[in-house]
Amino acid sequence: MSARFLAESFFDPTMFPSHTLTSSEEATGKEVERVGSARRQARDHWTPTTDNVASWVSVACDRTRYADTFALDRGHNLDGKTVRLRVSDHSDFATYTEVATITVPSTVYYGSRLDVGVPVRTEEGAVVCAFNGHAGKYWRLVVDAMGASTKPKIVGLWVGKSWTPDINPVRPWDDEARELAFDSVVSPSLWSAAERKAQRKSTAVTVRLSGEQEYSDVRYHIHSLYWRGYAMWYVADTNKGERSWLAMSPAGTFGAPYDTEWLNRTIQIPLVEHEPEPR
Repeated sequence: MSARFLAESFFDPTMFPSHTLTSSEEATGKEVERVGSARRQARDHWTPTTDNVASWVSVACDRTRYADTFALDRGHNLDGKTVRLRVSDHSDFATYTEVATITVPSTVYYGSRLDVGVPVRTEEGAVVCAFNGHAGKYWRLVVDAMGASTKPKIVGLWVGKSWTPDINPVRPWDDEARELAFDSVVSPSLWSAAERKAQRKSTAVTVRLSGEQEYSDVRYHIHSLYWRGYAMWYVADTNKGERSWLAMSPAGTFGAPYDTEWLNRTIQIPLVEHEPEPR
């Protein structure tokens, strides 16, 4: 068991304003910039104009960047389809390395191990895939032709470097703690009238850092990205990848102080589910 966190997203134009996004085609109102916005509404997506052809979205990074994980958010229509992630040092992809080729899973399986090259479908329909890390300036996600009258639809795409703690999170920890929210009015007879109830995942993860080298990773992934307000994929247990979910940080003051019982720093990471699926 180990945890994994993915906040970095080369396709997010607010995280990387110097990156340039392009695509094979884009329909009006469904531009390529939408794949990196972290908006989870199904209507807010990228799609091309031509059906039944291979289509792609690309990012030209501002420099060579390393990645080892990608994620497709829920709301896509790629179940059972072939998706290819490529990296190149050439903007036209005259030569490239295919770092991952997957068939997007259409079924959720209990105990789905997040392993290199093996895509995991989460319980809400997102897909997370780890791959052997590669570095390159140009990254491209290609969707093979999907059949007559069918075009790909991508609501959200993350490609970046993940952080896996050197030491497993401190116990007790809960990968499925939930928050139930609703307003209610109690009558004099103690009957309750409540509005529609809503639920989201909410937890906190405590990690003891192995040293200053790991803290430099935390400063980037957590301090500079997650605690700046970017969404982050949380894989609580790589042996149960289907329970992964997309988190945002709540408001507050955060840090990674030196622990009185631990020679190095300890960080507590609060997580609340970002735009939970309506039920």
